[in-house]
Amino acid sequence: MIIMKVQHRVLGLILLMMFVSGISGYAQKGEKKQSRKNAKQEKMMKSYEEIKELVSGGSFMFNAKRAFPTGHRSVDLTTNPGTIVIENDSANADLPYFGRSYTSSYNGDLGIKFDGKIKDEKLEYIDKKYMLRYLFKVKGENELFNVSMDISSDGGASVNIISQNRNSISYNGIIEKKSK
Repeated sequence: MIIMKVQHRVLGLILLMMFVSGISGYAQKGEKKQSRKNAKQEKMMKSYEEIKELVSGGSFMFNAKRAFPTGHRSVDLTTNPGTIVIENDSANADLPYFGRSYTSSYNGDLGIKFDGKIKDEKLEYIDKKYMLRYLFKVKGENELFNVSMDISSDGGASVNIISQNRNSISYNGIIEKKSK
Protein backbone atom coordinates (compact mmCIF):
# COMPACT_ATOMS: atom_id res chain seq x y z
CA MET A 1 0.00 0.00 0.00
CA ILE A 2 2.79 2.41 0.93
CA ILE A 3 4.65 1.43 -2.23
CA MET A 4 1.59 2.30 -4.37
CA LYS A 5 1.28 5.73 -2.71
CA VAL A 6 4.97 6.40 -3.41
CA GLN A 7 4.57 5.23 -7.00
CA HIS A 8 1.57 7.56 -7.49
CA ARG A 9 3.49 10.50 -6.03
CA VAL A 10 6.55 9.74 -8.20
CA LEU A 11 4.35 9.39 -11.26
CA GLY A 12 2.59 12.68 -10.40
CA LEU A 13 5.94 14.39 -9.90
CA ILE A 14 7.22 13.09 -13.25
CA LEU A 15 4.07 14.32 -15.03
CA LEU A 16 4.40 17.72 -13.34
CA MET A 17 8.05 18.02 -14.42
CA MET A 18 7.15 17.08 -18.01
CA PHE A 19 4.38 19.67 -18.04
CA VAL A 20 6.64 22.43 -16.67
CA SER A 21 9.47 21.59 -19.11
CA GLY A 22 6.95 21.61 -21.98
CA ILE A 23 5.75 25.08 -21.01
CA SER A 24 9.30 26.43 -20.77
CA GLY A 25 10.17 24.85 -24.14
CA TYR A 26 7.11 26.48 -25.65
CA ALA A 27 8.10 29.84 -24.13
CA GLN A 28 11.63 29.49 -25.53
CA LYS A 29 10.18 28.69 -28.96
CA GLY A 30 8.02 31.82 -28.74
CA GLU A 31 11.04 33.91 -27.75
CA LYS A 32 13.04 32.58 -30.73
CA LYS A 33 10.15 33.34 -33.06
CA GLN A 34 9.87 36.88 -31.68
CA SER A 35 13.63 37.32 -31.99
CA ARG A 36 13.54 36.27 -35.68
CA LYS A 37 10.61 38.63 -36.26
CA ASN A 38 12.51 41.52 -34.66
CA ALA A 39 15.63 40.77 -36.72
CA LYS A 40 13.57 40.69 -39.93
CA GLN A 41 11.89 43.99 -39.04
CA GLU A 42 15.27 45.62 -38.25
CA LYS A 43 16.65 44.46 -41.60
CA MET A 44 13.57 45.81 -43.41
CA MET A 45 13.85 49.14 -41.57
CA LYS A 46 17.54 49.44 -42.50
CA SER A 47 16.88 48.75 -46.20
CA TYR A 48 13.91 51.16 -46.09
CA GLU A 49 16.15 53.92 -44.74
CA GLU A 50 18.70 53.20 -47.51
CA ILE A 51 16.00 53.43 -50.20
CA LYS A 52 14.66 56.66 -48.68
CA GLU A 53 18.15 58.14 -48.78
CA LEU A 54 18.73 57.01 -52.38
CA VAL A 55 15.43 58.36 -53.72
CA SER A 56 15.45 61.61 -51.74
CA GLY A 57 19.04 62.18 -52.94
CA GLY A 58 17.59 62.65 -56.43
CA SER A 59 20.00 60.43 -58.34
CA PHE A 60 18.78 56.91 -59.06
CA MET A 61 17.67 54.59 -61.82
CA PHE A 62 14.66 52.34 -62.41
CA ASN A 63 15.37 49.17 -64.42
CA ALA A 64 12.19 47.67 -65.87
CA LYS A 65 11.93 43.86 -65.77
CA ARG A 66 8.30 43.35 -66.84
CA ALA A 67 5.67 45.47 -68.62
CA PHE A 68 1.92 45.36 -67.99
CA PRO A 69 0.07 46.98 -70.91
CA THR A 70 -3.58 47.88 -70.42
CA GLY A 71 -5.81 45.06 -71.66
CA HIS A 72 -2.95 42.76 -72.66
CA ARG A 73 -0.75 40.06 -71.13
CA SER A 74 2.39 41.05 -69.30
CA VAL A 75 5.64 41.16 -71.27
CA ASP A 76 9.04 39.99 -70.01
CA LEU A 77 11.63 42.68 -70.72
CA THR A 78 14.75 40.52 -70.37
CA THR A 79 15.60 40.94 -74.04
CA ASN A 80 14.04 44.39 -74.39
CA PRO A 81 15.08 46.31 -71.25
CA GLY A 82 14.03 49.82 -70.34
CA THR A 83 15.11 52.44 -67.83
CA ILE A 84 14.12 55.69 -66.18
CA VAL A 85 17.04 57.73 -64.88
CA ILE A 86 16.40 60.47 -62.33
CA GLU A 87 19.16 63.04 -61.97
CA ASN A 88 18.37 65.98 -59.68
CA ASP A 89 15.50 67.80 -61.40
CA SER A 90 15.57 65.88 -64.71
CA ALA A 91 14.17 62.56 -65.88
CA ASN A 92 15.29 60.49 -68.84
CA ALA A 93 13.35 57.43 -69.98
CA ASP A 94 13.72 54.83 -72.68
CA LEU A 95 11.04 52.18 -72.14
CA PRO A 96 9.41 49.80 -74.61
CA TYR A 97 5.70 50.43 -75.08
CA PHE A 98 3.05 47.80 -75.72
CA GLY A 99 -0.46 49.06 -76.17
CA ARG A 100 -2.68 51.41 -78.07
CA SER A 101 -1.41 54.79 -79.23
CA TYR A 102 -3.82 57.49 -80.40
CA THR A 103 -1.24 59.41 -82.44
CA SER A 104 1.39 58.22 -84.87
CA SER A 105 5.09 58.76 -84.45
CA TYR A 106 7.04 60.30 -87.31
CA ASN A 107 10.16 58.27 -86.62
CA GLY A 108 8.27 54.99 -86.12
CA ASP A 109 9.51 54.52 -82.54
CA LEU A 110 6.59 53.71 -80.26
CA GLY A 111 8.60 53.48 -77.03
CA ILE A 112 8.12 55.81 -74.10
CA LYS A 113 10.91 58.35 -74.35
CA PHE A 114 11.42 61.56 -72.49
CA ASP A 115 14.34 63.68 -71.41
CA GLY A 116 13.32 66.79 -69.59
CA LYS A 117 12.75 68.74 -66.42
CA ILE A 118 10.60 67.16 -63.73
CA LYS A 119 7.43 69.08 -62.87
CA ASP A 120 4.97 68.70 -59.98
CA GLU A 121 7.33 66.38 -58.11
CA LYS A 122 5.99 64.75 -54.94
CA LEU A 123 7.69 62.22 -52.65
CA GLU A 124 5.56 60.45 -50.03
CA TYR A 125 6.90 58.23 -47.24
CA ILE A 126 4.51 55.43 -46.26
CA ASP A 127 6.39 54.34 -43.14
CA LYS A 128 3.84 51.80 -41.91
CA LYS A 129 4.27 49.79 -45.12
CA TYR A 130 8.00 50.57 -45.54
CA MET A 131 7.47 52.07 -48.98
CA LEU A 132 7.77 55.32 -50.92
CA ARG A 133 5.59 56.88 -53.57
CA TYR A 134 7.35 59.17 -56.04
CA LEU A 135 5.16 61.16 -58.44
CA PHE A 136 6.15 63.58 -61.18
CA LYS A 137 5.28 64.89 -64.62
CA VAL A 138 7.67 65.26 -67.52
CA LYS A 139 7.24 66.40 -71.09
CA GLY A 140 8.30 64.11 -73.93
CA GLU A 141 8.74 65.15 -77.54
CA ASN A 142 4.99 65.47 -78.24
CA GLU A 143 3.24 64.46 -75.03
CA LEU A 144 3.11 64.90 -71.27
CA PHE A 145 3.74 61.86 -69.05
CA ASN A 146 2.42 61.40 -65.51
CA VAL A 147 4.75 58.99 -63.72
CA SER A 148 3.97 57.23 -60.45
CA MET A 149 6.56 55.01 -58.73
CA ASP A 150 5.73 52.79 -55.75
CA ILE A 151 9.04 51.71 -54.22
CA SER A 152 9.33 49.01 -51.55
CA SER A 153 12.03 48.69 -48.92
CA ASP A 154 13.89 46.00 -50.87
CA GLY A 155 14.22 48.26 -53.93
CA GLY A 156 11.45 46.62 -55.91
CA ALA A 157 9.34 49.15 -57.76
CA SER A 158 6.12 49.42 -59.71
CA VAL A 159 5.91 52.29 -62.18
CA ASN A 160 2.70 53.49 -63.79
CA ILE A 161 2.87 55.87 -66.75
CA ILE A 162 -0.14 57.80 -68.03
CA SER A 163 -0.09 59.83 -71.23
CA GLN A 164 -2.73 61.82 -73.08
CA ASN A 165 -1.80 60.10 -76.38
CA ARG A 166 -1.80 56.40 -75.43
CA ASN A 167 -3.16 53.82 -73.02
CA SER A 168 -1.49 53.70 -69.65
CA ILE A 169 1.16 51.08 -68.96
CA SER A 170 2.82 49.74 -65.81
CA TYR A 171 6.27 48.28 -65.28
CA ASN A 172 7.82 46.24 -62.49
CA GLY A 173 11.52 46.39 -61.81
CA ILE A 174 14.14 47.58 -59.37
CA ILE A 175 15.50 50.89 -58.13
CA GLU A 176 19.25 51.18 -57.85
CA LYS A 177 22.06 53.70 -57.78
CA LYS A 178 22.51 55.49 -61.07
CA SER A 179 25.27 53.88 -63.09
CA LYS A 180 28.00 56.18 -64.33
